[in-house]
Amino acid sequence: GVLTAYPSDQPIPPAGTGSTVNFSLGKAIGNTTNVKICVDGKSCPSDGELAILSRVSDEHVVVDVQGYFYPPTVLPGYVIGRASFATANNDSLRAEAVCPDGKKVLGGGGSLNASSWVLDSSNPRTDGRGWQVVYKSTGATFSASGFVWAVCAAVN
Repeated sequence: GVLTAYPSDQPIPPAGTGSTVNFSLGKAIGNTTNVKICVDGKSCPSDGELAILSRVSDEHVVVDVQGYFYPPTVLPGYVIGRASFATANNDSLRAEAVCPDGKKVLGGGGSLNASSWVLDSSNPRTDGRGWQVVYKSTGATFSASGFVWAVCAAVN
């Protein structure tokens, strides 16, 4: 069979499109996927729900939401600041994403594309205007790249 997940306020996807998980008779399976609920990043179902369609038979489905992403336009007054970074021949690196004027940091984090590095710290900047991450190398490869982000909101 085939299960298809889609935004609850959208038409049923045409047959043969939008497979979220495929399965065989009598098999319990797990699957991990991201399902886009907001079609254009702005318009989302008013009930905030997704629909699940089984085209072949009735099925029992368990959905475990492990996280979700909000497009910045869904949260009025919030901004996502992001800064890319790269380094070569260093044993540590520090990167920052700075909030625009009139905004303060609510949270943040970083992502790194290198196997021989570990996160040393991830904190708001001391001035409250952004987020900073520090990574340290654990091996002989001293190059890395990635990005750091900050969630920023209007100062009250």
